[in-house]
Amino acid sequence: MNKIILGLKTASVKAAALALLAASLLASQTALAAVHDISLTAEILPNGQYGYKRGDKAVIPGPTLFVKQGDTVNVTVTNNTDKPAGFKVPGLSTATAAQAAPNGGTLSYTFTATRTGAYPYYGEGQQLLGLFGAVVVDSADGKAESFVDGDGAVRSVRTTDLSRQFVLFMVGSTFWATEISKTGMETPLWTNPTLGAVENEIVRFHVLSIGPGHTFHLHAHRWLEQGTTSVIDTRLMADVADSHTFTVKAGTGVGAGDWQYHCHLFSHMEAGMHGSFKVYSTKGPNKGTGNSIAGASPYGAIFGNTSNDPGLVTFVISDEPGMWFRSARSETIFSVTGSTRSLEVIPPGSSVNFIMADTNTVHTMTSLLWPSAAGNPSNGHHSNNGNGKSRGRGTAHTEHASMPFDQTRAYKGGGIVKLTTPGLYVFTCKVHPYMFGAVIVDDPDTEGLDLGDTINLATGIVNLPTSSDLATRLLRTFFIATASNNWQKFNSPTPWKITYPSVPVRITGGAVANLSEVLTARYGNDVALTPQFSPAVPGVGEVWVDTQFEKTAGKTKPGTITVVDTSNWKVSRKIALPQINMNNPHNMWTNRDQSVVYQTQWFDNKLTLINQKTGALIKNIRVGEAPAHVMTRPDNDDITVTNNGEDGISLIPAGTTEVSQMLPTQKSGQQATNPHGHWISADGTQVVTPNIFTGDVGFYDLNSGAILERTPTGENAPGAHPIAIAMMPVQ
Repeated sequence: MNKIILGLKTASVKAAALALLAASLLASQTALAAVHDISLTAEILPNGQYGYKRGDKAVIPGPTLFVKQGDTVNVTVTNNTDKPAGFKVPGLSTATAAQAAPNGGTLSYTFTATRTGAYPYYGEGQQLLGLFGAVVVDSADGKAESFVDGDGAVRSVRTTDLSRQFVLFMVGSTFWATEISKTGMETPLWTNPTLGAVENEIVRFHVLSIGPGHTFHLHAHRWLEQGTTSVIDTRLMADVADSHTFTVKAGTGVGAGDWQYHCHLFSHMEAGMHGSFKVYSTKGPNKGTGNSIAGASPYGAIFGNTSNDPGLVTFVISDEPGMWFRSARSETIFSVTGSTRSLEVIPPGSSVNFIMADTNTVHTMTSLLWPSAAGNPSNGHHSNNGNGKSRGRGTAHTEHASMPFDQTRAYKGGGIVKLTTPGLYVFTCKVHPYMFGAVIVDDPDTEGLDLGDTINLATGIVNLPTSSDLATRLLRTFFIATASNNWQKFNSPTPWKITYPSVPVRITGGAVANLSEVLTARYGNDVALTPQFSPAVPGVGEVWVDTQFEKTAGKTKPGTITVVDTSNWKVSRKIALPQINMNNPHNMWTNRDQSVVYQTQWFDNKLTLINQKTGALIKNIRVGEAPAHVMTRPDNDDITVTNNGEDGISLIPAGTTEVSQMLPTQKSGQQATNPHGHWISADGTQVVTPNIFTGDVGFYDLNSGAILERTPTGENAPGAHPIAIAMMPVQ
């Protein structure tokens, strides 16, 4: 009987044998499958971020859940945060994400580990702020991913052969990591750590991503694309959630050294998305135990949290007026920052994390001003990506670059920067230049919060004393722009009062002064406003105004259109369009007969068509990132929209509601232009754009799409930021 089956003499016997084998395998897997009951809590960390907890403290990433293929996992989550907290494992389950109410709510979630690999679990809505972790599903037979040896041979691996494992999440433009030892002990490594291993150790990487996609690359090592025999050293990570597991033999074929891991998207690298895989030798001067070095942590040294470890503060980049850079713990330190939620305080050596968790479009995180001493490369701030020149072994990729911090392109994601020089740092977005976030790096051994002796500005001004009028005017502007309660209310009968932080600050020459008292003494307060009045002469028709920051019920994003009847100069209606959650309406235009109003949404990617007579929505069209201005061609009424977050002008033929093409505003390979407020010639054949990122004006042929001319503005001064332009008709 055995002989017949093993020989597979007939088709029927073959089929019976295969069925018996499949049944026995299924039965054995079912018999060996386990049921895991796992309890987690969602917690608020000291820096205001969120984390899952299973054990002593909440961590980012959350606890790694190791199971076998076929196992069933029952998860309960108790939510101890101030926001709804969820749980889902989309790679293993199609079940609806569960949600737990704030302040003690609970949820239950069950899934079966049907496939091997690593899969992200996360809480919908708060995942970019830390509610994420990994489920690792191992094969029931003990096999792990094979590795590529130095001679090119593929070697099989069992999980018992693994010396260590790394869970590496790509979130925003920051790596968050955990190390699992051979014995299963899990150690959080936090942000952009140095991953350690000893030469020839078998190391398993679980690379996962949450949110916008990335491209993972590890220098000097190759591995197998999961489930194939293809050898790769780079892996594209899809938007929303993705994962990839591989195994390497540390240093095989190249030896010991510091090998960079990073995102291959260049702007993400510029924003700090890189770290080091340090392979120690087994002998000689580079001999080591393979210890990893943790990065900046939410539990580290930040204002109000004493620690010997480097700390991390986080700014949530948002569409919210005033709070465009919102500290994740702004409620906790509001008593210090005064009226603003966009100010943080850290000691030297801690880091700042930016995450675009509450915005619908792209941004940059760009230095506006910084301590002059931070411009010295020897001081070091954010890790140098070599402007694309660093390529692997050696120390070039671990050197530090000086301020300013900037990215070549706007994108969705985030950034991370380590600050070491005491003083004031202000960041902005080049696309939306009134977005501000500030960090004071405070030396704990000096009196007062350190603003630094002098500061440098993005406009090219250097060594400006912090006691100067310009420096304090900039501070005043920051506290007005980032706090809506400090904005002027023109219809208020009471004087305009600005609230500043009443804290001691250290300025030029080491002098210490109360910040609120200095700003009030220099620029006054309780300013009487001129009473409003209506023009004596009635107008004709209506005036439509973008009240971009106005909030209304029924929508989460700000912005309305205010319509004024000029016959009596009174507001006749408000248009909020809650059905599309209209977001920061910025600029509008009409078609030729003024029956349709075209409205851009600057913090989104949409152009909205509105019926002028009724105010009703006609259509919401995706045109490109951060559409700024809209204008029609005088000759044929075609619609043109500048995509301030991209590099082109969207064209919509008259009478249609779809983008026909995007006209590039620079040639392939050239620096991104990011045009804003454009204008069209009287004959409709040419368009001119102020190009913010390149500091020039572009001239383009609308019919052919040709780039006619690029003229620098501001006499090539640093920080030129052309934002609007007009064109006079030829007489």
